[in-house]
Amino acid sequence: MGDTRVLAYEWTKNYLKQPKNSKIKLLVYTNKGRDPFTRIGKSDVKLFEVYESKDAEKFFPADPKNYDIIVIYSGMEKNYKNSYVRENYPQYSDAWIDFEVELENSEQFRLIKSFETTETNLLGLSNIYIYEKVNK
Repeated sequence: MGDTRVLAYEWTKNYLKQPKNSKIKLLVYTNKGRDPFTRIGKSDVKLFEVYESKDAEKFFPADPKNYDIIVIYSGMEKNYKNSYVRENYPQYSDAWIDFEVELENSEQFRLIKSFETTETNLLGLSNIYIYEKVNK
């Protein structure tokens, strides 16, 4: 019930049902294989790869300008900002940091909703942030 993924999914699903939002292009970066966002038909859901064995260093972000709404999980940044990754895969790390900077640029995107854990996070739940393009 208090799972941030489920809450964010329900909010986004209802947001997209509004007539003014019928043509929105949605991008979701998730850290979970079975994510509820995969049930939204008009979404581009991408599993954020973190393992070298799966060539995670070749997993670059999509251009956020191609989407109207972007959903990201807080757990992603600990992967591309950690010192090992920064040292061994600087191009990958820089690309994700640039993606993050672009989302936080108030002339391009604005945070429209966040779902954050409020209690001690013993289950490893991610905070989820939903950004909207400023000029759709």
